[in-house]
Order: sequence, then C-alpha cells, then structure tokens
Amino acid sequence: MKLLSVSFPEELTFGDEFEGQVTFANVGGEQVEENAEIQLHRLTTGDEEPQTAELNAEGLKSGETKSHSIGRFEATAAGDYRLESGVNVYSLAEEIEPLVSVEPAEYDRNTQIELPDGLRYTVTDVRFEQSLLNVNSDGRPELRTTLEDRILAVFNLTVANPQTDSREVSAERISVPNGSGITGMNDPVLEGEQLSGRVVNPGESVTGWMAFVVPQDSLADLTFGINLAGTDSPAEAIVDVGQESPSVPQFELAEQTFPATFNDDETEFTFEIANTGDEAGTFRGLIEFLFLEDPGIFSSYQEDTWYKLDGSAMTAVIPPGDTRTVSATTSYSGDIEVNYRLQPFGYEQTVKPN
Repeated sequence: MKLLSVSFPEELTFGDEFEGQVTFANVGGEQVEENAEIQLHRLTTGDEEPQTAELNAEGLKSGETKSHSIGRFEATAAGDYRLESGVNVYSLAEEIEPLVSVEPAEYDRNTQIELPDGLRYTVTDVRFEQSLLNVNSDGRPELRTTLEDRILAVFNLTVANPQTDSREVSAERISVPNGSGITGMNDPVLEGEQLSGRVVNPGESVTGWMAFVVPQDSLADLTFGINLAGTDSPAEAIVDVGQESPSVPQFELAEQTFPATFNDDETEFTFEIANTGDEAGTFRGLIEFLFLEDPGIFSSYQEDTWYKLDGSAMTAVIPPGDTRTVSATTSYSGDIEVNYRLQPFGYEQTVKPN
C-alpha cells in the first residue's frame, strides 16, 4: 500500500477535532486482504502514543486506488504532528507534506481557561514595574531590578482547582515570549501572592501574580502562555496582553540627604524620587552598607563587603511627573566609617563616626 495524497484543514487550533482526506493505491502484485493504517505522531514529546486512522483497503486489487476521509483526530497539544506509515502502508508519495501544525487557542483577558492539567486560569491584567522587593523574615530586603532596555511584566491572575486532589501552579508550564520568570519574591506592594510553585487545594481558588523580565521593545506582542508539556514545547493557550504604546513608570533620584556623621541614636537617610515616565508606578528601593575598616572579631560583618540594611525597604506610589520622599534609618553609631548605597540607583555616600 502506498499513500498517494492526504489533506488536512489548513487552520487547526488546540482542542480541535479534525478529519483528513486520503488517496492510496495498491502497488503490490496481489489483492489486499485486510485494512491498512496510518499514524499521526506529535513531534514535541517522545512518550505520547500516536493517533491512528484506518484505511479501508480490504479487497483493493493490484493497481487500484481509493479515496475516503479518515479520522477523527484530536489536537491534544499545540505544535507539529507528523503523518507516518502504519500497518500495511509501506511508503508515502514524495509530494505529500507529512507535517500537520496546530496553533495555540487564543483567549481574552478575564476569560477562564480550562486545560487538561486540571487547573483553570484567568488572566485579568498586566502591569509594568522596574523592580520587585523581597523582605525576609528577619527584615532584610532584597531587590530585583531590570536593565534600561527591559522591564518587569507582572501578570495578575486567578487559578482555580475544581479537582479532588491538589495541583501545583508550575512555572515550567508558563511561558512569555523573550521573557524570563521571577520566583521567590514576596513583594509587599503587589496584591495577592506570587503563584509560581503555589499548590492549589481541591476546590480552592487563589488570586495572585507571576512576573517576567521582558524587553521593552516587545510589549506590543506580549502574551501569557500555558504549556501542558513544559516551556520547551509550544503553548496550548495564550492570552494576548500586548500594548502598542504601553505607558511605563521611570524613576530617577532627584535629591538625597545623607548625614555626614552618625547620630547618637538613629541616623536617617532621605531621598526624593521622581517618576519621569508616563504612568504611575511604585518605586522600590533599599540601602546597602559596607564597613571601610575591620569591624572586629565580635561583629558578624566583614570589611569591604556589601550587606543589605535590615528594615531599609522603601516604597512609594508616584504619579507621572511627580516626586515622593522615602527614607530609612540605621541604629549604628560606632567608630568606623561606613559607605551606604541606595539601590537601584547605586548612589554611594560615606558616613563618619560622630
């Protein structure tokens, strides 16, 4: 048996069921005694069973051809599928295009997406940030900031689990083109919790966010994708959140007040932050410190090493074209000069003993 021609619908989307039209011939010297089979293999995984379709070839005499529809097949995932020979089919005509392409299903914001992984996703919005904060249980802050040509896209979404067992919101199944995911942050400004790695209990619905570093020049084509087989495979569902001319905040250090010497109790650092962008945003910053001399064997710090100042996380919502004042304090009043640095700007100042 030789497959002479095959045709499938030109536009296929994840979740579609579809049929094909085939023409085949008995190129052997004897009548075919039983039906034949062809197979459709998904190329992006190696462990998925192929889908099969039967060719009604029984009784076909040598040299005869036959045509009929085959299927139904199911587009169980996005990506390419390859048509291959099966039982009693020994070759495909050279002119046959063996690939079948399945595109992702497209969804709007605020639309619940139900996929075979058991979870239901609803992407409600996206906002753009220059940085995110993480504050440890001991009050020590961490700051994740971006370079000038990149920005943080923070997606707000709700994930529901209607199943009878717990399911994890896996970061491996979420993809944003040209984006790298941010995990391990508990930013105090954003509403809800970071959902990467969150286990959703049966019947539970959680609202939170997932953040990605993306190029600023790609925001017009920004999408949020869900991949059933992980980020190495095409997304099965995508939500288009692109913006042709997105408004983003941009922060600069307008003024600063660093004391020359330490006070006897607390010493305050004050900064005026300007938003030079065209969208309101939340400034996030922190202070680092470095001892210019050895602080001694009883100190938990070392000379010439930068440390995060406990309790120095600073935030302020700043309208476009406006400024806000933020501040932090240190209780250190020892006899060693200390360098302090404001992040994310990298501005440094030395404070001397009183």
